[in-house]
Order: sequence, then C-alpha cells, then structure tokens
Amino acid sequence: MEEFAKTMFMAIPSVCNEIENLPAFLRECREYKLTIPTYGAIFISQDNSHVLMVQRYSKLEFPRGKMKSGENPEEYAVREVFEEVGLDTSDLIKSDGYTWLFQIELAFENYLDHHVAKTPSLPSCRMEEFVKIMVMAIPSVCNEIENLPAFLREWRKYKLTIPTYGAIFISQNNSHVLMVQRYSGNWSFPRGKMESRENPEECAVREVFEEVGLDISDLIMSDGYSENKREENILHYE
Repeated sequence: MEEFAKTMFMAIPSVCNEIENLPAFLRECREYKLTIPTYGAIFISQDNSHVLMVQRYSKLEFPRGKMKSGENPEEYAVREVFEEVGLDTSDLIKSDGYTWLFQIELAFENYLDHHVAKTPSLPSCRMEEFVKIMVMAIPSVCNEIENLPAFLREWRKYKLTIPTYGAIFISQNNSHVLMVQRYSGNWSFPRGKMESRENPEECAVREVFEEVGLDISDLIMSDGYSENKREENILHYE
C-alpha cells in the first residue's frame, strides 16, 4: 500500500508538495479509517456448516465495508453486500431492525401474563404505552424514533409478513380441542411467528413447546402441507 500510494502521490505534484512525511501521513489515514463504522452481513447455511466469505487481496472476510457520508447502517449494509456478493438483503436487514421491538413485545406479554395476572394491583397497559416506557429508557433508540405511533404501525404491518406456525390438538373422540388464551383475552391454537433461519417445522415445534410444554418434534412431519396426509398430521391427546 505504501509503495502504491507513493507512486500515485508522486504523479500528482499538487498533492505531493503538501505531504512532507508520507509514512506519517499514511499512519494518520489508517487511524482515521478505524473511526469509520463498518457494516455488512454474515451468511450462515441452515445446517450451520458453511459461512459466506469474501477474499480480499490479503485475507478472507465477511462481506462488509466502511460507511459513507449520508447513509444509515441498514442502507450501507444492504449496498455493500449487494456490491460484493450480488445478494439483495434489503428485506432481511429491515426485519432485523425490528428485533429489539420483538423483545419488548415478549417483555410486555410476560409482564401481563406473569406479573399483572398474579398481582392485580399492578397497573395494566396497552402495548403502545409499554413500548413508550421502555423506549424512553433507551436514549440511543429514543433519539432515532421521531414518531413512535407511526413506527409501531409500520412494525405491525411488517409482522403480518412473517409466517405463523403451530399445531392443532384434537381429542381422540373429536370432542375437545386445545386452545391457548392470549394476554388480550383472545383464544387461539398454540402457535407463533417464525424466527430467522427457522423452517416451518422447527418453528411449530418451538412455539408449541414454549406455549403448552408439549414436545411434538417426533410427531410433526416435514411434508405437513400435503392434502393426502392431513389426517396423519393431526395430533391427538387423551
């Protein structure tokens, strides 16, 4: 790098005359580069056996790069990944941007189910109010959200795009079905949203175990969508 930079600078007299000590100047440049944030993505195969790397002129790295002026981290990560490996991660990057809000939602459900339910004297609230309290306690997040109600509306629209999987439990005589009562008072089958890098079967197994404590990993079938095997995929309980 030093030799290449020296050759280039020597070809530009106006620049060369302003640099008295090229090695010192390059050291300052490297120190400055360290202050520029780097963003990209890590791609891992579903079985966790492979990871996507990019070969630089000197080493292998994840697809990433230095952020330019005027870009936010998500925009830069999307652009760098597309430029380096030709993959469009705009939808994936956007979904990851809501991860913290999903965690707050879990905390909200836990608060209502395990605290308010056991201690009625505790104040009950709506999701919006709970999120506002949590966000206000995180200055770095609060400063990035100018309009919290609008942000929550966008998040709810995004949630509708995430597939939901679970299971239906029917008694052997078809007289009873297992339902879960949500914190809102509504009843539904044990189910939930699919997480990143999960397949439908894994999501169904995880959600059912989390909600009703039943392990259906040996019962659920990978081709559970087939019409001719629908009856075989109904889970019975006594």
